[in-house]
Amino acid sequence: MIKDLNTTQYERIETWKISRGQFIKTLGIASLGTSFFVSSCLTENKEPQEITPLMTNLQAKTIIAVQNHLFPNDGNGPSALTINAFPYLLWFLQDKRIDSRERKYFVTGANWIENAAKTDYSNSFIHLSKVEQSALIQQLATQRKTKTWLSKHLTLIFEALLSDPYYGGNTNNTGWEWLAHNPGTPRPTPPITYPRIFAKVKLSE
Repeated sequence: MIKDLNTTQYERIETWKISRGQFIKTLGIASLGTSFFVSSCLTENKEPQEITPLMTNLQAKTIIAVQNHLFPNDGNGPSALTINAFPYLLWFLQDKRIDSRERKYFVTGANWIENAAKTDYSNSFIHLSKVEQSALIQQLATQRKTKTWLSKHLTLIFEALLSDPYYGGNTNNTGWEWLAHNPGTPRPTPPITYPRIFAKVKLSE
């Protein structure tokens, strides 16, 4: 994984849940569900108050839009959408080892983007043109608070690009193929995934 986040954060990986089932036990169904959810976020006009215990639909749409600007489809490789960056983010956020304040930080930063859009353009971020969204993100990248938030999200995009597809990102090995990377063996299986590995380490301490 990309080590932009501190080591403690990587030591916190444990079992987690998504709204429609456990990821490890129902990987195929979960992947289908998150793909459907991303599609809904991009096309649905209504704004349900909350789509998971983690965030509102508007926050999700804002984060997806930001991800696609940070790692766009520019014809020179996969995009954030192609590598399933948002489902990977959900996987990361629902890790029980993550501090609740950190989880909240990753989500509520979307509110900063939305507030800035309404202040500068009198419109929601997701309704701005691509040029306006890009200009706003470039502006916010010069401010310490939002710069850090954008940087952390970019780190998770890189993780989605490079991680094993078992964890929700890097769809169909797209990132590995783009980088001509051979992941080697062993690949993750239920007995050798982050949650179980760290559980065994904890038991042996």
